[in-house]
Amino acid sequence: MREAKAATILPQADAGRLKRELLRWTEGNAFAEPLPAGVEKLLPAAMAAAERQLRPATPDDRTALMQRLWDCGVPQPHPVTMAEWHRLLAALPADILAEAFDQVARTHRWKYPPKIADVVRFAEPAMAERWGWRRKIETALLKARLQPLAKSPRRPLRQQSADEINAFFAAIRERHGEAFGISRKGRGQTEQADLVAPL
Repeated sequence: MREAKAATILPQADAGRLKRELLRWTEGNAFAEPLPAGVEKLLPAAMAAAERQLRPATPDDRTALMQRLWDCGVPQPHPVTMAEWHRLLAALPADILAEAFDQVARTHRWKYPPKIADVVRFAEPAMAERWGWRRKIETALLKARLQPLAKSPRRPLRQQSADEINAFFAAIRERHGEAFGISRKGRGQTEQADLVAPL
């Protein structure tokens, strides 16, 4: 159990190198370029770390952070609206929510309570940055899965026999289910093969 947990923790030096490499890799057309060397083995731990950073705060954490905001002297909303505060802020991680509440406490100057939108406005940049980083890792993971396929030599469909083409599409159907089909033209020969996704 301890080994599995250690595999999902990215050392700080590796995290910094991964961030530099992925940012450089995604500057242009990421899918046209191969993944930087040594990055692929760091991606699962990086994805686990990104998921941890996006994990929402628990209801108890949200309640404690809200109480800290009210204790700062910010007027408290009506108790009826507190359920809406919890519902609309439920997706935010605790550290981002704490920073957003701190910003509200520093900037709120009126005698009426702050709006939920005030908190969300301060939380949005950090959430956008974290989701952007997660998308970069997800793109790299997808590239890592597809990169070996791009390297494997395969003749164009027109140069393959009907049995080879049928075996190719049987493998696709096995992997993705019956949602894919082949359109045939000619006398038993596969002239054109189309992947058809269900509507």
